[in-house]
Amino acid sequence: MIDTNAFCFDSPLRLYSGDSDVLDRIVSYLTYAGVDVTKAYDDEEDAYTLFVPSAQEPRAAKLLQIYLSEEQKRIDEDYKKRGK
Repeated sequence: MIDTNAFCFDSPLRLYSGDSDVLDRIVSYLTYAGVDVTKAYDDEEDAYTLFVPSAQEPRAAKLLQIYLSEEQKRIDEDYKKRGK
Protein backbone atom coordinates (compact mmCIF):
# COMPACT_ATOMS: atom_id res chain seq x y z
CA MET A 1 0.00 0.00 0.00
CA ILE A 2 1.32 3.42 -0.95
CA ASP A 3 1.12 6.17 1.64
CA THR A 4 0.08 9.14 -0.48
CA ASN A 5 0.14 11.33 2.64
CA ALA A 6 3.93 11.24 2.42
CA PHE A 7 3.93 13.31 -0.77
CA CYS A 8 4.78 16.97 -0.74
CA PHE A 9 1.92 18.02 -3.00
CA ASP A 10 -1.87 17.81 -3.02
CA SER A 11 -3.88 15.29 -5.03
CA PRO A 12 -1.07 13.11 -6.35
CA LEU A 13 -2.03 11.17 -9.46
CA ARG A 14 -0.49 7.91 -10.60
CA LEU A 15 1.41 8.52 -13.81
CA TYR A 16 3.29 5.30 -14.57
CA SER A 17 4.43 2.04 -12.96
CA GLY A 18 7.39 -0.17 -13.73
CA ASP A 19 10.97 -1.17 -13.03
CA SER A 20 12.94 1.02 -10.63
CA ASP A 21 15.83 1.67 -13.06
CA VAL A 22 13.49 2.73 -15.86
CA LEU A 23 11.54 4.98 -13.53
CA ASP A 24 14.74 6.60 -12.28
CA ARG A 25 15.49 7.71 -15.85
CA ILE A 26 11.93 8.98 -16.28
CA VAL A 27 12.13 10.86 -12.96
CA SER A 28 15.34 12.56 -14.14
CA TYR A 29 13.72 13.53 -17.44
CA LEU A 30 10.54 14.89 -15.87
CA THR A 31 12.40 16.69 -13.10
CA TYR A 32 14.66 18.35 -15.68
CA ALA A 33 11.49 19.45 -17.50
CA GLY A 34 10.18 21.06 -14.31
CA VAL A 35 7.64 18.44 -13.26
CA ASP A 36 7.32 17.57 -9.57
CA VAL A 37 7.45 13.78 -9.56
CA THR A 38 7.70 11.23 -6.76
CA LYS A 39 8.61 7.56 -7.05
CA ALA A 40 7.15 5.14 -4.51
CA TYR A 41 7.06 1.37 -4.13
CA ASP A 42 3.61 -0.22 -4.38
CA ASP A 43 3.47 -3.47 -2.39
CA GLU A 44 0.19 -4.52 -4.01
CA GLU A 45 1.59 -4.28 -7.54
CA ASP A 46 5.14 -5.25 -6.55
CA ALA A 47 6.36 -2.36 -8.68
CA TYR A 48 7.44 1.23 -8.42
CA THR A 49 4.98 3.95 -9.33
CA LEU A 50 5.41 7.58 -10.32
CA PHE A 51 3.08 10.22 -8.95
CA VAL A 52 2.67 13.83 -10.05
CA PRO A 53 0.51 16.69 -8.76
CA SER A 54 -2.90 16.71 -10.42
CA ALA A 55 -2.25 20.19 -11.83
CA GLN A 56 0.88 18.93 -13.63
CA GLU A 57 -0.58 15.63 -14.87
CA PRO A 58 -1.50 16.75 -18.43
CA ARG A 59 1.99 18.12 -19.07
CA ALA A 60 3.67 15.17 -17.36
CA ALA A 61 1.64 12.71 -19.43
CA LYS A 62 2.67 14.42 -22.68
CA LEU A 63 6.32 14.47 -21.65
CA LEU A 64 6.14 10.82 -20.64
CA GLN A 65 4.66 9.93 -24.03
CA ILE A 66 7.53 11.76 -25.76
CA TYR A 67 10.10 10.04 -23.55
CA LEU A 68 8.69 6.57 -24.13
CA SER A 69 8.43 7.15 -27.88
CA GLU A 70 12.07 8.26 -28.09
CA GLU A 71 13.16 5.36 -25.90
CA GLN A 72 11.36 2.91 -28.20
CA LYS A 73 13.10 4.45 -31.24
CA ARG A 74 16.45 4.02 -29.51
CA ILE A 75 15.70 0.39 -28.69
CA ASP A 76 14.60 -0.28 -32.29
CA GLU A 77 17.79 1.30 -33.66
CA ASP A 78 19.95 -0.76 -31.31
CA TYR A 79 18.10 -3.91 -32.37
CA LYS A 80 18.64 -3.13 -36.07
CA LYS A 81 22.35 -2.47 -35.50
CA ARG A 82 22.77 -5.83 -33.78
CA GLY A 83 20.91 -7.62 -36.58
CA LYS A 84 23.37 -6.52 -39.24
